[in-house]
Amino acid sequence: MVIHKATKEDASSILRIYSYYVENTAISFEYTTPSLSEFEERISNKPI
Repeated sequence: MVIHKATKEDASSILRIYSYYVENTAISFEYTTPSLSEFEERISNKPI
């Protein structure tokens, strides 16, 4: 298994997975799925 730090290029794939949990479970504190640009911004601003 290879693990790498998420980049803006990964945002679409990660968002596709994350959106299921936002829309279908109570696991996330979010009520709506963030936009792709919002998700890219979150990845760009994540701590190192």
